[in-house]
Amino acid sequence: MLSKGDKAPDFTVETTQGTFTLSEASDPVVLFFFPKAGSRVCTKEACSFRDTLSEFTGHEATVVGISTNDSLERLHEFAEEHGLDYPLISDTDEDGELSERYGLSGLLGLSQKAKRATFVVNDGEVVEVVKGLLSSDKHVEESLEAVNRVTG
Repeated sequence: MLSKGDKAPDFTVETTQGTFTLSEASDPVVLFFFPKAGSRVCTKEACSFRDTLSEFTGHEATVVGISTNDSLERLHEFAEEHGLDYPLISDTDEDGELSERYGLSGLLGLSQKAKRATFVVNDGEVVEVVKGLLSSDKHVEESLEAVNRVTG
């Protein structure tokens, strides 16, 4: 898994809100990987990011959710159902390429699709990593703290 200080792998993907390129986004960027749209913890996490989105955007931060198990079509439904006004990415194509690039694969290359991790990226560098499968609130709180630190 990537750590603080690592270079964040750049990517360009289709999202629920059009094409997104990490290096073209305003810094900082909060990338939260989640296992399954509609599950209790993932829904709570996504809605917590929604509810605090103005705090992130107040620092010109971009929030992006990355599902490791849902199609883009399902993510469109999830976003509409919960009023999620930030881009969602499906990482199900090509064997979870984003998860792999961010170090979320398991031992011996086995997938850990249920992994929950959040990366705060600023100027192409990982400035915070939040881990924990069941701690959705922690991901939002610690991500916002990191954004506040880098934007002063």
